[in-house]
Amino acid sequence: MSIEYEEKLIATITEALKAIPAAPPVAVVADYLGALRSILHSFRASGIDTAKISAEMCGALGAKDIAGYVGLACELGAANHFRTLVPAQFKYRVHNASSDHDNGIPKSFDFSATVDGFTFNVEVKTFSRINGGGNQHPVKVFLPKAEMKALYAEMRTAGSGFSPNCTPAIGRFLADANVQLRRPENGLAVIVLCCDGFDEYADAMECLAGQHGLLSNNRKPVGDPMQPTPQELPNIDAVVVCVAGLHHYGLMDPDRYGAAFGNDLVLASGKSSWQFAQSLPVAVFLRSPPQRELEETFGKAFNLHNAMFSELLREHGGDIQSASFAMFNRALTG
Repeated sequence: MSIEYEEKLIATITEALKAIPAAPPVAVVADYLGALRSILHSFRASGIDTAKISAEMCGALGAKDIAGYVGLACELGAANHFRTLVPAQFKYRVHNASSDHDNGIPKSFDFSATVDGFTFNVEVKTFSRINGGGNQHPVKVFLPKAEMKALYAEMRTAGSGFSPNCTPAIGRFLADANVQLRRPENGLAVIVLCCDGFDEYADAMECLAGQHGLLSNNRKPVGDPMQPTPQELPNIDAVVVCVAGLHHYGLMDPDRYGAAFGNDLVLASGKSSWQFAQSLPVAVFLRSPPQRELEETFGKAFNLHNAMFSELLREHGGDIQSASFAMFNRALTG
């Protein structure tokens, strides 16, 4: 049964790509679909039923919900990263009985993986900044620094340093994940926030870790589910921000991908879309960092770029936006 759903998914993606005016090269599409087939096959070989995730991805594409498809693809890519890393210590879509609601609807988180004796319970969310409409466009990544900073200054609300649409969306994701996740006895409960572009990534980092961000120790609980504080999120230890959604948009929405790069780059590899380790993950802790051995294992397991980001943050005087773009430019130029 799983194989039938997988084949339907491949066919649905193929048809969806045919409808795109500026469809990616045939070789890139073949590479993308080949990597997806390999992931689904390896899941089945591990005893994991792929029917549900395949059906969900088909449903999203059938409804022309590209964002929904990308969200599921990001979940699958991150899950595959850990299934490959520790196949015998990996569990997919884990039921969390402690979070079941009175309405009888079961709660679960996306996956759990035990690496070097430490368990990571993970919930994956995808984040897209809501644009203001009209003639407004996302800020381009490779603008001159002065112009880039001026445009971001226009977007900022008084003293906040991030898009006004960013806080409610991320706050809602955190509140949802807090209900879904369960903190392991020896490890971390982590929400992976997959952004679909560099601007969204920079805004998310500012929203979370900025002076007035959601996770700032300067904030006190206010009982607002859209602006939760760390104290109001007891089931989450850390948020990992990445750009895992970007390359999926390189296939499903080439115009969006081109806007992110100023049309300077095109997607050269379909396989890379599924490789979570290449999505520039950076972790933000909700409370004091864990003991050293756990923190090191966390960094290796998620391929965290915290050391690079911290270095660039110092170079840019603590400006999270500038440090984020500097990290992207360094990664893109090698």
